Amino acid sequence: MRSVRHCGMMLGACASGACVNASPSVGSSSSSSNSYASAQAMAARFQSSGGKKDLYQVLGIQRNAPPEEIKAAYKRKAKTLHPDVNPSPKAAEDFAEAKQAFDTLSDPQKRSMYDMTGNSNAAGGFGGGPGGGMGFNPFAGMNNGGGGDGANPFGGAGGNPFGMGGPGGNINYKEFEEMFSKMSGGGGGKDKTKKPQGPEPGADIHFKLKLSFTEAVNGCKKEISYNTFRRCGTCSGSGNEDSGSRAKCVHCGGRGKKVMSTGFFHMQQDCTHCGGTGETGRSTCTTCSGKGIVKDRSVQTLPVPKGVNSKERLKITGKGEAGVRNGPPGNLYVEVTVEDHSVFHRDGCDIHVISPIPLSTAVLGGTVQVATLTGEVEARVPTGTQQGDKLVLRGRGVQRPSQNMTGDMYIHFAILLPKELTEAQKQAVMEFAKDEKPLSLTDPQLQELKARYSSWFTA
Repeated sequence: MRSVRHCGMMLGACASGACVNASPSVGSSSSSSNSYASAQAMAARFQSSGGKKDLYQVLGIQRNAPPEEIKAAYKRKAKTLHPDVNPSPKAAEDFAEAKQAFDTLSDPQKRSMYDMTGNSNAAGGFGGGPGGGMGFNPFAGMNNGGGGDGANPFGGAGGNPFGMGGPGGNINYKEFEEMFSKMSGGGGGKDKTKKPQGPEPGADIHFKLKLSFTEAVNGCKKEISYNTFRRCGTCSGSGNEDSGSRAKCVHCGGRGKKVMSTGFFHMQQDCTHCGGTGETGRSTCTTCSGKGIVKDRSVQTLPVPKGVNSKERLKITGKGEAGVRNGPPGNLYVEVTVEDHSVFHRDGCDIHVISPIPLSTAVLGGTVQVATLTGEVEARVPTGTQQGDKLVLRGRGVQRPSQNMTGDMYIHFAILLPKELTEAQKQAVMEFAKDEKPLSLTDPQLQELKARYSSWFTA
């Protein structure tokens, strides 16, 4: 009876998926303990043996079985194969197989790796050890031969799904291991391999330039200076001193890159022998520490095109920082800010100006001198000009040759009424008022006035 109770406890542990790691009860028999220890030893031997059996067949399920079916199948196997309830001499080995199959197939990552490689050892290493997760390397510990710890994960008995031929193939798994280690973070640590030493593009430089209104409209030349990096004169930008023993790298053929292919699987990385330079026998330049660039102060004469406006950006190609190890230089980007003018208001390519006129000119008409971008001109004021009436001078705005555009100039008339009148002026206005008709505006006229002076309504 005590033996039966012990089996019940063990079955409960098996159902939770932890039967191999559970400890026997205090009241269990010595034969039960021995059989359990035998199962533990068999599980360890099976896990290190390569797991040649198909794990789906071990549990008696289809390859597309959902997680619930995998768990249920394992529970059924555990109840019938546990050494405490199954007297068969192979019970411990069969139970270890079922446990290994459940451990692999119940973990989504391990199952995915097993489906891809068909190797339970490779799948068992997924997500384990220091770094875990993205630190997985399916090629770790593999060599060019077959069998043992260096077996090819792609084929179990020597097959190769990438079509490379016989047992073990002819693949250098050490190179794949190095690349996977770089891609995955090297098992949780940083990449300790030599950094690439090939050319790198220079950084772009952003410069803020402030222009006066006249400089922006008419165009100009501005001298600017900024901190940058220039090519090292000692090594001519290569980053290496000429030792006289430079030679083309025989490992990459002078290309600085190595490509490894296995069927449809291609990977490219910097050559580890020459550091991506394509040459060997180099010594690092002490002036620039191998970068090929040194700090400098650059002075440039910048041609500012006519008509440039605020928030526009000028691009000067190749005037940024010099490239690392003779890489292409960066670009210079100049961000423009234009100061306001005391008289003119700019709207795109159009210019607006306010022209004050006296009451008599507004009533009787006449002419007035108006300032433009190219000097003063005489503008005609029509008879009966109202406050805010405007006159357009075509082609008198901002010119933008690069865009083939020329704006217009808008003259806005502002009638200035006198605050003080002479006696004669008062008499003249009074005589005028005798004949003046009362104002009677239509709705369209009122709407026009509202639209014209709508700016008065804002604080």
